[in-house]
Amino acid sequence: MIQTVALVATIILSLIVLGFALYVLVLMYREKGIGHALLGFFISPYGYFWGWFNAGRLKIIDVMIAWTVVFILSIAFPVIISVQETAKAFSAFDSSDFVLDENGDGTFVFTNSDSDLALGSEDAVLKGSIQVGGRVNDEITDLFEVHSWTFNGTAGQTVTIQGNAAGGDSTDPRVNLLGPDGNFLVGDDDTGDDNNALISSFTLPSTGQYTIQIDTWQTGRYEIVLE
Repeated sequence: MIQTVALVATIILSLIVLGFALYVLVLMYREKGIGHALLGFFISPYGYFWGWFNAGRLKIIDVMIAWTVVFILSIAFPVIISVQETAKAFSAFDSSDFVLDENGDGTFVFTNSDSDLALGSEDAVLKGSIQVGGRVNDEITDLFEVHSWTFNGTAGQTVTIQGNAAGGDSTDPRVNLLGPDGNFLVGDDDTGDDNNALISSFTLPSTGQYTIQIDTWQTGRYEIVLE
């Protein structure tokens, strides 16, 4: 959600900056001709500084101040959002809470050292259930959003879980499997094709309700295939 708001705000600010630039280019065209206007169009600093140098004479000081302020905001706003999101990411990987574990297949996952839960599981949003042999689709709108899907399994049953990007989005999913007791069992990030997640032929250790957790490296749609 934060990324969506930041994107919309950045687009709006950029359009406002473009509007100011076009206004000054029109004045430049009237004052200096098409050649200077084209130069200002392709080399934007030229148009900006020309506007400031002639702001008093053309009585556009308020326009140039507004252009400058909006331009600074259009750069500062996404930077501030990025810094905040990065800080959240680092806080999530606080060394006192998470440790790096190696799975039996040689892959690595972050687990919670206090509860042995997968990363993000305590804040996961329960989305519903999935049947073995079925698939579900949904969308993640925030990079720190985690979805949970449940299914019933029996001891000794072998399952394969795919976490795929969907709808043409490059979401790069990651999936974790939790046992009936809520403990982390296995996880994967990029074993599948095109940076998709794949937990292949995993044998369930007990009978009960299992939880598939999925998050993504980019916002967008995903699907889970359970076989």
